[in-house]
Amino acid sequence: MDINLFANISEEIEEQKEKDSNVKVKSPHPLYGEMLKSRVQPELKEEQLQIDIKKVYKEEVRAKKAELKAHSYNDVLKKATEYFDGDSLAANVWLNKYALKNSDGELFECTPDDMHRRIAKEIAKKEEKYLQP
Repeated sequence: MDINLFANISEEIEEQKEKDSNVKVKSPHPLYGEMLKSRVQPELKEEQLQIDIKKVYKEEVRAKKAELKAHSYNDVLKKATEYFDGDSLAANVWLNKYALKNSDGELFECTPDDMHRRIAKEIAKKEEKYLQP
């Protein structure tokens, strides 16, 4: 006995399409269209906007690079091990997971104290921007 499992599927699809087409969508408030028409859009050229964003980004990157000094892996490992009182496992974990690095693997922090200062500066920047009530 051959049973066709998909025999009624096309009929069901057609019925569902018919039900969906009968559903009425509530239109927005009549004043909504007028409000959209009256909105004033700033007249910025796309190229100019992209150029300005790129310029600001490049300046920020240059400023950050000027602040940061790369350190060698061995120097950082030595200083981090001293920070952790000779615990090389803790120093390695901090170095591999938490120390600030760029995509080339250059290290910019020697100890967790450097990391804490960096994080505190970033938090202070945000607190200045979004003042507490």
